[in-house]
Amino acid sequence: MKQKLSYIVIAILCALQFSSFQLIEDLAGEIQSVRNEINDVEQTLNNNINNIYTDVDAKLAEKASIIHDVDVIFGAFDSDTLIIPITFVVQPKQVTDDMMVSLAFADETILLSKEDTTYSGTKAFALTGDEIFPTIIIEEDGVQRITQDNGLRLYGLVDELIPRLYVNMLSSGSVISYTSDSVKYQQNGKFFIDGDLQDFASVRYVTYIDAEKINEVEIDLNEYNMGEYICPVDETFELTNGQIFATYVVAIDKFGLIHQYPLEYYVAGTDEYISSSYDIVRIFAPNGDIIYDTTAMYREEYLAAYGTELEIISP
Repeated sequence: MKQKLSYIVIAILCALQFSSFQLIEDLAGEIQSVRNEINDVEQTLNNNINNIYTDVDAKLAEKASIIHDVDVIFGAFDSDTLIIPITFVVQPKQVTDDMMVSLAFADETILLSKEDTTYSGTKAFALTGDEIFPTIIIEEDGVQRITQDNGLRLYGLVDELIPRLYVNMLSSGSVISYTSDSVKYQQNGKFFIDGDLQDFASVRYVTYIDAEKINEVEIDLNEYNMGEYICPVDETFELTNGQIFATYVVAIDKFGLIHQYPLEYYVAGTDEYISSSYDIVRIFAPNGDIIYDTTAMYREEYLAAYGTELEIISP
């Protein structure tokens, strides 16, 4: 009888212990849930405080500013001369009859013409990636006040005006066989194209071996499938060790500028292979002059990997 009672007591204790474990586990879960809620509230409060500080700083800056409004108006881009006129408009907060407003650029200062309460002036710029950020000079009764306004800041005319594609190799070609002095390279794979597709007159896929153009295929942008394209060429090339196999996407935009996007670069018989990144591009004027070039990173990556220079072919 005592032994049976002991079993009952042990069973009750085990049940109580299991129940305690369950309660502790539930309590731990509730505590963690409360902690998460507290963290969320703290994050929301911090974000709100940061937004308040940002708004206050913006309002203080606006109150301290002597400029009411600015504007930038682009003229017609000349693709032959690569020149574009840009009109800058400045409206001070207070305007008097004798007030003069000028804009100081890196190479010259221009006096703006007044119309009602606004001042404006036009300056021609060459198409480059250089930043344009003029200083505003307001002169009245022989006293100059100098300021800048981010509304007049242009981080580069190429980025402001020129349409861009974003090209990247998704899966490359491959070596399918090799001997002691040659390899067979299968040209196939997939690549990605996105961007201002409507602003390009043509897009081509171009293959070179040792800087000699082997083939050139027009890419049908109507076959756009979430940016993914099957390589339009599926051929096998026998390459002698040391020969360079390279592919590019070459596109002509609405201004007649030529965009070159490297896709892949392979030196036969070696491990030297590099594929493209989204922001790698060279842009050429119709006469062949390079007006924009971000391939330095592409070349530096190759140099760091293999210790040799990467030769990018001009289209």
